Amino acid sequence: MSGPGRRIGIIVALAVEAETLPAPVTERYVVVKTGMGAERAYRGARELIRARVGGLVSWGTAVALSPALNTGDLVVPEAVCDQEGRRYEPDTELQARITPQIRPSGLLGEASTPLCTLEQKLRFTKLHGAVAADMETAAIAKAARAAGIPFAVVRVVVDDLSSEIPPWVLRAIHPDGRARVPALTRGLLLSPPGDLAHLWRLGRRLRTALETLRRQGAELQ
Repeated sequence: MSGPGRRIGIIVALAVEAETLPAPVTERYVVVKTGMGAERAYRGARELIRARVGGLVSWGTAVALSPALNTGDLVVPEAVCDQEGRRYEPDTELQARITPQIRPSGLLGEASTPLCTLEQKLRFTKLHGAVAADMETAAIAKAARAAGIPFAVVRVVVDDLSSEIPPWVLRAIHPDGRARVPALTRGLLLSPPGDLAHLWRLGRRLRTALETLRRQGAELQ
């Protein structure tokens, strides 16, 4: 249970994810942007713990590993699993405060790198049995457990099971989500014509996911 009167820390990887949180929320909560990846997320969680927050929230996007999940669907897992198989369960009270209308279900897995192809997603699902994956939530859960404070999860599907991302696109993105313009330009010039369509669809999926996050952010109390 979070301590009385203590603000909750929200950890986001990308600036565009942080922008889904309206000003009243950022006044009541402590928001930290960490960049992508478990190590950055863990450092951000430790920063908030040192600031004596009463709990942590993993906020952002995820990739679907189940055909039942579509772009824009909210993922509120009943458990989080790291790469070593350790499980972390979100605090029921804090989760109910953050997503009061959603019943947690399924497992959210920790991916060490983005899952860009159907083959990668199916392999990950076979190993972990997760319905969705991201790179940050397990690290946040680990930090929360070590500090003895609760955590909750709000993730939205950006890539469904069949969506694919050309590998060069990842090399053209900074950890905070900003484009590396020279690398992006070079990739567009040298990539097959179909990759431009993949990139356009990725942008459309991201806008859909962010809209769901924005609606959820407006409901935070």
